Amino acid sequence: QCEPVAAEEVFGVRVRCPVGQYDELATIFFGTREQSITRLFTQAAPHQPFANASLLIAGLTYLVLMLLTYGIAIPAGLFMPSVMVGACLGRLVGELVKQHVDESVFSGAYALAGAAAMLGGVQRATISLVVIIIEGT
Repeated sequence: QCEPVAAEEVFGVRVRCPVGQYDELATIFFGTREQSITRLFTQAAPHQPFANASLLIAGLTYLVLMLLTYGIAIPAGLFMPSVMVGACLGRLVGELVKQHVDESVFSGAYALAGAAAMLGGVQRATISLVVIIIEGT
């Protein structure tokens, strides 16, 4: 699914999309993690950056891949994948709350809470470390 990009912003990965548009799933999987996580945390103006189906697919895929790499004996990081999984699933919950409960809900806050919760659970990080990460954003 191709989404339009504002003329002044550089965001998204074009996979089989015309110029001036980006593919949601390709952006999550093949774009920079920093850009995707920032977009998940912030207010999405003028349109939502990722559809609910894309958030669900990306969150579950990252979760399965994170569990596989955690269980095998190769050096792989867990910090960014756990933040990405939490941000995707948290943003999804925020979008569902926005659609069904209250239109004024800021779904980026749900993404931040989900990322902090996933990071705290996977890394077994202390609450103080999770609070520092939240304060840093």
